[in-house]
Amino acid sequence: MGIREIVSAGALTMTLSVTGMSFADWQPYPADLFKPDLSGDKLSELWPALTRSTQDVLPTVDYFQQRMAANKLYGDYLLKQLKASADFSGAALDQAGLEALSLALQEGWRLHFEGDFVQAKDRGLAAGTSEGKYLAYRAQTIYAMYQAPDPAGNLQAAERVVLLKEVSDKLLEEISAMTKSGVEPSVQLSFWQTYAYARYVEIVKPTWGILDKKSGVTTILTSLDKVFSLSPTMPALHAVYGGTFAAIYEDGMAARATFKKRLRLADGQKISDYEQATLDQFDSALRTLRDKPFPQLYFSYGAALERLDKKRGDNKYKDSASSYFHYAQGGSLPAGVSNMIYSAEDALAQRHAGSKKL
Repeated sequence: MGIREIVSAGALTMTLSVTGMSFADWQPYPADLFKPDLSGDKLSELWPALTRSTQDVLPTVDYFQQRMAANKLYGDYLLKQLKASADFSGAALDQAGLEALSLALQEGWRLHFEGDFVQAKDRGLAAGTSEGKYLAYRAQTIYAMYQAPDPAGNLQAAERVVLLKEVSDKLLEEISAMTKSGVEPSVQLSFWQTYAYARYVEIVKPTWGILDKKSGVTTILTSLDKVFSLSPTMPALHAVYGGTFAAIYEDGMAARATFKKRLRLADGQKISDYEQATLDQFDSALRTLRDKPFPQLYFSYGAALERLDKKRGDNKYKDSASSYFHYAQGGSLPAGVSNMIYSAEDALAQRHAGSKKL
């Protein structure tokens, strides 16, 4: 029996529901889309490419031991979570226990990047640790963004909105619990909570009043600034910064005046020009990624440029936006890039970008 079968046999089968929508209601990953082969050592070999947007660390025994060595309270917190978990209630923080946990999380990530978001969330929650919750709710976010129906009618009841809001809330709960226990959350967990919240705000903001909009954007920028202080080169972080600055610019003079002092270039330097800040953040992400950009980055960059043009009242960025949308859709590849599709995340983002009419 292989490790996948061992982990699968021990995992909890879950049918949690979210406002009446159970896991069984989630649509399967499209059979006609790219699905990577991540069997065996291929997951670790491809890990840098799979997680290039957020620069994750592969969960291994060394990872857990290093975190425990850096902060004893992390070990106490981890053991407490394991004892309360579905799959590891009898585990210890020895070599065998940490190896079993690492393999279970790796299997969850394997399922996630292969497009089995239901089982990936299952594995993550069954592990019970902060690392497992990050995996689980990253899977839910990707499903919500790319496979849940486009929101219509009552936005707060739309499946995508409900799923994104739950991700934000659950990860915020975990961050709060870790902080109270004297444990610093991983930068990826903190970023992903902010990312899910930003996606949620993007959808529902048109229904909010001025004070709610101000509060929501302030929360996003404050969280991004904290992540930047810990991981200044994360490509996805700079993409969210750039998209947020462009959205503020589009919102009008009052919004621009309110958040002008929050503008920054990718290196942290303060600036007062919304256009320059937006472009610099996205360009920084592309520079970091070099020959491995991802479709959602190009789509977000194109959308941000459209926002700038809309408020400017001209077509200064029209050609660049069209090129970026074309890249996101897979119509062609940027110079020096041979591949952008490494995972189900990438394939779904590319398909989603294809709905944009150029």
